[in-house]
Amino acid sequence: MGDTLLTIDELLEILKVDNQIEIIQKKEHRNINDQHLLFNDERPPVVGQKSYFRHGNVYVGKHNRYSGMPEHRHDFVEINYMLSGSSVHHVDGETIELHQSEILLMDKDTIQSIDLLNEDDILINILIKKETISTSMLSEMVRNDSLVGKFMMEDTLLANQTTKHFMHFLTNKSDDAVEDVERIITEFFNKKIQYNLKIDSLLELCLIDLARFCDNGNKMEKPESDLLISVLKYIDTFYMTASLADLGHKTGYNAKYLSRKLKSDTGKSFKELVSLKRYQVAINLLKTTDITVTELAYVLGFETPAAVYKMFSKFSDTPPNKNRYNSSKTPSRYK
Repeated sequence: MGDTLLTIDELLEILKVDNQIEIIQKKEHRNINDQHLLFNDERPPVVGQKSYFRHGNVYVGKHNRYSGMPEHRHDFVEINYMLSGSSVHHVDGETIELHQSEILLMDKDTIQSIDLLNEDDILINILIKKETISTSMLSEMVRNDSLVGKFMMEDTLLANQTTKHFMHFLTNKSDDAVEDVERIITEFFNKKIQYNLKIDSLLELCLIDLARFCDNGNKMEKPESDLLISVLKYIDTFYMTASLADLGHKTGYNAKYLSRKLKSDTGKSFKELVSLKRYQVAINLLKTTDITVTELAYVLGFETPAAVYKMFSKFSDTPPNKNRYNSSKTPSRYK
């Protein structure tokens, strides 16, 4: 787009122009299933990550108008932002009317359908890789009784999630969180140098501002939540050398008790959580640096490169070198 950067108002005018799918949907009054989802399955189909995160941790796109979107689920966290007009969403059995400048935050695997959008209804989808937000930031938010922090922490790391898997914010144009969201949108579409790094920072700022908007002093439900946060922060910091014995020494708790507590609260063992953290670090390094597998093994605390391949086989069918960022590829639009 050269040196001329689009403002949010200029971008809105561009997004109001019908794209190819919208032209067909407007004419034929039916949903164009460009994701090739199997909507006839007993469970709503999953919209996967593969198409959207080749170039960064966040993907932004316009939702297609002139048709409803049947029930579906996502393999990522999603923010729906109403840039113009309004929309009706059915989320986990509840109906939500999203008006201009309002925000809907949904965790992965939430069941959602969206009613038909009209010409002036510009709904923006912001897709977020669940590994994007740092555990340390979320932990600090939870320590400050943040409902948003608790919501995101549970989606990112815990198996026992909250009753509701979405949050609806009745924001307006003057709220800081709305400014954050609109900056994310313009950064994504303008694609100025290092825009992905800027978007990652804006996303964390957005979550903090959403927490300020909605939090009202509610306490954590579990009195031992501070212990769990300490454990997760320990893994986040010492994943190279983490051990239950060292964790017990640092927290003052018996290692066997910690092992049972983690399994009960997260559904994962200590070893599994450490492995997950190492995998997340590995993916990020492979996509953002030229690190070799041998160097990666050292960074992760492994003795041999073979351990890296073994770890990847637990989480993915794709070996380490196939997870590298390829600048020749361009992501498809999320409609």
